[in-house]
Amino acid sequence: MLETCTNAPTCYDAYLARRLRERGLAPGAPPPASWTLSREDWDVVAELARRALQANLALEYVQLVEAGWRPEELADGELRGGASIAVNTGMVVRPTPPEISLELEQAAAAALAELGRHYLRLDDAVLDQALRAAATGAWMGQPRKVEAAIDAANGLLRQQEAEREAAQKAASDRPMLTVHVPFRAKGRSYAPGTNPIDPEVADELRDWADKVEASTRGGTRTLGSLGFPQWPVFTLS
Repeated sequence: MLETCTNAPTCYDAYLARRLRERGLAPGAPPPASWTLSREDWDVVAELARRALQANLALEYVQLVEAGWRPEELADGELRGGASIAVNTGMVVRPTPPEISLELEQAAAAALAELGRHYLRLDDAVLDQALRAAATGAWMGQPRKVEAAIDAANGLLRQQEAEREAAQKAASDRPMLTVHVPFRAKGRSYAPGTNPIDPEVADELRDWADKVEASTRGGTRTLGSLGFPQWPVFTLS
């Protein structure tokens, strides 16, 4: 199982613990079979050995880093990413990161520009970094990560476009209210203009208009006396 460390102290502590385990000197480790004295005596000797060994291990750690080992690799003792040890020098040799094509860089730049035009950004921090690095020609890694970032960007753009079209369709399906003069009905105030409204509101306005007209039939009340200089005050389409 690979160790995970996030800073210098935790990486070194993991390295130190591993090397002590390998030498049988981890705290609490049992004495070797050849030890004939008490366990308490062994614990005292082992503690002295650990203190003496730690200085040497600190130097060994630095030397291995200088030879090309990375802290997280020293934590578990395994090279990563296809790295190996050169037989003649003992230095760590790592594969040269592949270069991505100019076409892929241009595609990344186009996707990034389109995201910016729509005020969007990838939620995945790793893919976002890959897209931005590729767009500026600074990506050093596998092309598939950049391809995944471009796919994610295009998917996000398609999602926004689908949402926009759905909103436009929903708006086009709503009744259009044209207000001719200001009026108030059902607890709402309406100003002149044309706007889409919910079907439920349209039904409420029709019902309100019918009741206003009915209140003026067969009596002395007129629409003018009710405060409506023009009737109808609105139309629905």
